[in-house]
Amino acid sequence: MQNDRTWTGLVPKIYGRMYPVFRRRRVKRFLSILSPETGDKIIDLGGEPDFWKSVNRELDVHCINLEYPDSDDEGSKAKVRCSIGDCCELSDEGDDSYDIVFSNSVIEHVGCIERQAAFARTAMRLGPKLWIQTPARIFPVEPHWFALFIHWFPKRIQHRLFGFALRHRLAGVRLTREEIRQQVDDVRLMTKKELRKMFPGCRIITERFWLWPKSYIVVRNDEGSSP
Repeated sequence: MQNDRTWTGLVPKIYGRMYPVFRRRRVKRFLSILSPETGDKIIDLGGEPDFWKSVNRELDVHCINLEYPDSDDEGSKAKVRCSIGDCCELSDEGDDSYDIVFSNSVIEHVGCIERQAAFARTAMRLGPKLWIQTPARIFPVEPHWFALFIHWFPKRIQHRLFGFALRHRLAGVRLTREEIRQQVDDVRLMTKKELRKMFPGCRIITERFWLWPKSYIVVRNDEGSSP
């Protein structure tokens, strides 16, 4: 959601202070649990090269996104290449063609629950190790809009309540009705139950903030993961 009109004013500054803290913790946990080794092939579904600058290992990373990222891999030990594609339909990528399948805060943006299930099936077949992170629907703050509770309501109600969100106010912009619809329809946060169903046999780690589940990480290693 960095490409919309709300990515201005205080919004980039807020993300700039909060995101690195959570990312450092998540990277540390990723390295500890999945233990990627030099030369491992990783597919990053919906990712960008900048993320891999904080992973101080020589990895072969393939980032697939809907458009080429405005970034470079300077300062990164990882060898990163990028391509355009729909991460729900990667028929050109063979089964188990990567060592690790990675995704950070993407599955909630791919569309309806059927599209999310297609994303999960794609992730499950591309490699033996899996790391899929997504914000938790149960957390009271919607992290994209800086809004309380409104993501718990049906979409038609979210459209009406979006005026209470802080993101567009902090950005100093007035969104049109169509822009509000796009903002709301772009995000579908998931429950732990949905993730368990879509990723059978995988372990789900709960990240917490003040005891509240803030996000979930779906994990599978090459030896299988306990539920």
